[in-house]
Amino acid sequence: MSVRNLVFSRRFGAVFACITLSAFNDNYFKNALIILLTYELATKMGVDIAVLISIAAAFFILPFFFCSGFAGELADAMPKHQLVRILKVTEAILMVAAAGALLIEQTWALLAILFLIGVQAAFFGPTKYAILPQLLAREELLLGNGLVEGGTFMSILLGTLLGGVLILQPNGVLIVAVSLILVSFFGVYAAWQVPVTETANPGMKVNYNIFQSTWRMVLHAFENLRLRMPILGISWFWAIGATYLTQLPVFTKEVIGGNEMVVTLFNGVFTVGVALGSFLCPYVVHRFHARDLSPLALAGVLLFGLDLCWVGYHISLLPAEALVGMGTFLRASFNHIRITADLFFMAFCGGIFIVPLYTQLQTQSNAVERARTIASNNVVNALFISLASVVASILYAQKLSVLHVLLLFTLCNIPVIALLRRLTHGKPPVID
Repeated sequence: MSVRNLVFSRRFGAVFACITLSAFNDNYFKNALIILLTYELATKMGVDIAVLISIAAAFFILPFFFCSGFAGELADAMPKHQLVRILKVTEAILMVAAAGALLIEQTWALLAILFLIGVQAAFFGPTKYAILPQLLAREELLLGNGLVEGGTFMSILLGTLLGGVLILQPNGVLIVAVSLILVSFFGVYAAWQVPVTETANPGMKVNYNIFQSTWRMVLHAFENLRLRMPILGISWFWAIGATYLTQLPVFTKEVIGGNEMVVTLFNGVFTVGVALGSFLCPYVVHRFHARDLSPLALAGVLLFGLDLCWVGYHISLLPAEALVGMGTFLRASFNHIRITADLFFMAFCGGIFIVPLYTQLQTQSNAVERARTIASNNVVNALFISLASVVASILYAQKLSVLHVLLLFTLCNIPVIALLRRLTHGKPPVID
């Protein structure tokens, strides 16, 4: 099936709209909040910018660690289309609350709502990936996952760009608040267009002890040797990607001397790179041996990440009385363009890296426990991202600069590449 036919088919198009609208709204709100924290609220509170941003990142990601186990069991125990509808209504309620907190600029209320949005996203994650094999044929999964990943990151791009551009403009807070509500209502409508699906495991009893269910679920997933590699690979992608995205505002302000428009540029370039890599991955897969693709793509992440750090170490703050904007930054020198290109190609390689791993996770998991398998993946993702955030905070506490932090995380790709080569040698991923 062609891309156009698949996107506009009801069996895929409705859930695709739910996924992309959620990605847009989550990142629209999150990036608007980060920009507010970086350029206004942190100063008002007298709190270090890097620390406050790390707190915000932890508030969003911790629910994935605590809630994913229960979310996976729930998604296997009830029809997934019903769960999609419940979660989209929940999202709409949270966005109304987020809009109100933005209008009154209550920092801790905004962080609390960010946490609750993380809870909603933690429940939506297993459902959105586990429902795809019920709606698509096996041979359509690679294309479907490529579209989902690409569409998700394009939505992240739009949310990131618009959130960063609008929030500090005159009446920007009001515009962001109103649009958060409108987009969530469109998501509710899309949820009611998702085709009816059967319950994967109707006789399953849900364990309401979230800690016990999460622990047992992750252990069970890791018993399957074919699931370990994709789970660990996906988790590393999110750890390194989240680290870069979280630290970009600090990098932009302290290393480049750029304002929020330069942060928005960097976020946009990074997310476009991942989206294009994801879109093109189904075509790249057929030109390379499957077992070599993941380590090769991650090697690209390593090389472009090293170049970004190298240029960052040798670049000078732009001479200006105030932080410079996007136009001044892009005209400043070739090295400023080079940093932008490094971000793009690093993200592009990441997009190619991630899609086959998600496809392998879906095809190698048992249908009656697929949502729990994906939830296990989300738990490990959250653990990796949380550990990365903790490590970054510790490094900052030791007076290391943002460039030191990014360089250390980039170098950590070397042992991961070696491990992927070992795990995939002679065991090509299933990417029908």
